[in-house]
Amino acid sequence: WLNNGPPVFSTATETIADLANQRLASVKDPRPHHLDEAAEQVVPENPLEASMPRLQPLPSVLRTSSFCLRPSRPRTVRWDPTLPHRSPLQLPVPKLRDPSLPKQSRPLSYADVFVDDFIGLAQQSGNSRRVRRILMHA
Repeated sequence: WLNNGPPVFSTATETIADLANQRLASVKDPRPHHLDEAAEQVVPENPLEASMPRLQPLPSVLRTSSFCLRPSRPRTVRWDPTLPHRSPLQLPVPKLRDPSLPKQSRPLSYADVFVDDFIGLAQQSGNSRRVRRILMHA
């Protein structure tokens, strides 16, 4: 479906995403959508405030299978979960912005599509409503 999907469907969804990105680039605010208030009630979980799930430990020991030591076969490596392992280091999320990064005058926003799902990217919480309205009207 992804590679051999109907060309008309792909053309339509990509055109909608392109139109949404043109509207996102303009400074004009979109008009309210009739589902705007209902969509505003859905609050996604903030990943910085949520409890971080424990990372799966990385294996530190790999076992080489004995049958692969013959020169006629390529060497393969297999992971054995029963062997000892170490956890990777976890670094904290930085609180301050790196001063060497370029500064934008407006918050960033972008729209893309994957098959039939539109994905909106919005920097800053006030900009998310604008991006959602533009996608709803697209």
